[in-house]
This record gives sequence, structure tokens and C-alpha cells, in this order.
Amino acid sequence: MVREWAHEPLASSLCVANEREDIVVIHVASAAAHTQLRYRTQELIQFLQQKLENPSLRLEIKVRPSARLDAQK
Repeated sequence: MVREWAHEPLASSLCVANEREDIVVIHVASAAAHTQLRYRTQELIQFLQQKLENPSLRLEIKVRPSARLDAQK
């Protein structure tokens, strides 16, 4: 769902690493992808809150260079 929202090339640079309670943890493959996602965070939060029907949802974004490999699996 997050990759559909992000579109390429950002979509291939991220993966949802964890979802716990009201927090979604997203790993990104580079600092550049982190910056792109950070600028679009509010848009992504609103999208996920609507899709998951969870108005208290929050995001954590972490740079993990191996995220690109995980995204392609």
C-alpha cells in the first residue's frame, strides 16, 4: 500500500519494517529518499490513517541502506 502511494523511484527505496500499535516504521535506502519522504510525511500519514482507519497513526522513518534490497524481494 505504501509503495503504491509513493510511486517510483521512491517506492523502490523504501520498505515497511514494522507496524506496532499506532506506529508504522519505514526503512529507506538513502538520505535522499529520507528527505523526499520527510517532505511528504503528512500526506502519507493522512493516506494511511484513511486506509487503515486509524486516526492516531504515526510514522517513524529510518535510513537503512539494506532497505533497497528488502524492497525488491
